This record gives sequence, structure tokens and C-alpha cells, in this order.
Amino acid sequence: MKKLFLLLFVPGFCFPQQWAKKLPFNATFAQQKEAFYNYYKNVPQGWLSDDDYAHFKRRERIMEEFEKHPPGVNPNNELMKAYLQMQNPSIAIGAKNKTTQTAAANWQPMGPFGPMTYAIGDGRLISVKVDPTNNNIVWVGSGNGGLWKSTTGGGSWTFMSNGMPDLGVADIAIDPTNTNNMYISTGDHFGGGGYSLGVFKSTNGGVTWAQTSLSYSMTQTKNCNKILIDNANPNKIFVATTDGIWRSLNAGSTWSLVKPGTIFDIQFNTANTNTLYASSDSIYTSVNGGTTWKSIPGAPTYTLNWGSRSLLATTAADPNTIFLMDETYKVYKSVNAGTSWTNVFSTALGYGAYDMGIGISPLNASEIYIFGGAYYKSLDAG
Repeated sequence: MKKLFLLLFVPGFCFPQQWAKKLPFNATFAQQKEAFYNYYKNVPQGWLSDDDYAHFKRRERIMEEFEKHPPGVNPNNELMKAYLQMQNPSIAIGAKNKTTQTAAANWQPMGPFGPMTYAIGDGRLISVKVDPTNNNIVWVGSGNGGLWKSTTGGGSWTFMSNGMPDLGVADIAIDPTNTNNMYISTGDHFGGGGYSLGVFKSTNGGVTWAQTSLSYSMTQTKNCNKILIDNANPNKIFVATTDGIWRSLNAGSTWSLVKPGTIFDIQFNTANTNTLYASSDSIYTSVNGGTTWKSIPGAPTYTLNWGSRSLLATTAADPNTIFLMDETYKVYKSVNAGTSWTNVFSTALGYGAYDMGIGISPLNASEIYIFGGAYYKSLDAG
């Protein structure tokens, strides 16, 4: 039986970040802070704004740590450099006579446990992937706490990014022909988990990781979002980033930029992986394996700002069905592979752009799920 895993977020009602609407998508943290405090000096902290206020204050708490370091010094970059040298000491400067040792630890988690609260120690999961050959093996990525693995269908978990700096793991991809080959895209633009260090690859089932040539410094303020493997050709990989769509034809060894711009999501047409869809300021499509792209006439269009986001969902149950959800929690549907679109749902359920998702059952194109502070389900195609 196929298992369904959903990401869990704190339920509640929140409006998308009003203070950020006039900010460009790549706004610096200083610009974000100025806009936030200018907005909230005129807005009382009532129940309508508390969640949004708390969200930014959490982000501020993390980002201010980076501001304490001298210009050009980024602690996560230095930690990642040390981690990669530890994995391969021969490339480390001065490592000729050094050995790497792993100390045995005797630590046990001490809490907090029980229901989620707003206390320090809460976590936030932003990606999940089930092993294509074993439903009991589940991987999750957190907003700022790395990669975790369960071999018991979610009953217990093991931390899989020991030695690496705190990472936002935006998405996880597993080679269906060889599950030892895995990829993670890093960064968490929306939740305060930090910017991307690029795409990482493991060839031993997630035990150790190496940075691919699609790499960033956190000071570049980029973010990697969706990562896709072509099941018909696992050497072909796509990554949607705030830097554009990158494609590798050799299992991540080298990458080429096939579409510039801010890209939030990317999906295959389930009947033909040469056809892809991508969400940005509109919906774009490629019919030649990602080589060239064009916008779809009649698709929803957006003016991008710092709080912008849109997600796509496709299904093997009907390759012509595509769903789109934006950060205002409007849901659009196309039943003709993107030729025309209908707004089928609008709600103020949202918890902001950083906690939202949409999915379609692979067996029933009329069974739709959306979430973002509350869960909704449709059994009549929206």
C-alpha cells in the first residue's frame, strides 16, 4: 500500500506578509528589516498580526548572527569547507600528516516534547521523500536542521547530516534506478533558515555528501527550490532556483542554465518527461527536455515581490491536469496541459508563503490536497 506523508505545520490563520509586498524578491535583509519596522510601527500587535510578526522575529534572530561576523566571513561557508575537507582530507591544505577521528558520543534528547509550542526547540519540515523501492524508508528535510531518515515508515528517525553546517533542505531527489544516488537542494528563503549552498549529492545512500558544481555562497543570497530527476533518464536532473532553472545531463557533474529568472517550482508532464512546467511570474513550459522555454498564454501572471511563491502539481492519473497554488492561497486548474486555466478555490487559510503545499493523488486526478496552516481536501477536482 502506498503511504501518504504530509508536512506538519502549526494550524492558525495568518495573512501573507503585508509588509513585504513592495519589496523586490531579492531584497537584502537590511531592506526587509526596514520595511518590517516601518509597517509595524503603525500596526498594533493584535491577533491578526502576531503570526506574521513572530515569523519575521525568528528570521531576524537567525540573520543577526551572520551580521556579527566581519564582512566577507560567513560561518556556514566555513563550516561547509571544513566538512568537505573532513570527507576528503587529501584536498585539505596542510592535511598531509593529519588524520580524521570520529568521537563516540553519549547524548540523549531531553526535550521539549509533547504538543508543538512557540518555544525554542520547535522544528519545521519543508521537504519529504519516500524511497521509490521501499515505502518504509522516508527522508525529510528541515528549514534549518538538515536531513533526517526513517527506516520504520516514520516510527523513528536518524540525523543524516552530521558534520555539515545547519542546512535548510528544500527538496530531496532519489535516483529510481540506484537509490544510493541522492540529491538535496539547499536553502530556505521564506522561513529564515538561511540561503542556499547549492545542490549536494550522495552516492552511498545519504551517509556522506559532496557539493556539486551547482554551488553558492550564502552571501550570494540564492535559494534552491525543487529538484527533479528524469525517471526515463536518471542522469538528467533539473533544479528550480532563484537563479533560474539549471539542468545536468551527467548526474550532477556539470550544470547549465536553461532558463534565467526566479523559479519556484518545476514539474514533468507525467506522460512525457520532455515536457516540463515551471512557475515564476507566470507558468512556463518546455517541450524539448528543458532546452528552451516559453510562457503559457492565458496562465496566471504575477508581479514578484519578497513574499511571492507559486507551486505546481501534476498527476499520473491524468497527464493533462495541472494545478497551481500561489502565496495568497488561490488555486488554479488546467485540464488541457496548460492551454487554459480556471480559478477553482480561494481562501484566507494561509500561514504565509513559506508554509504552503499542494498535491494530487497519483491514482485519482480529482483528489486534491492543499495546506498552509490548515488542511483542505477536494474530491471533485477542486
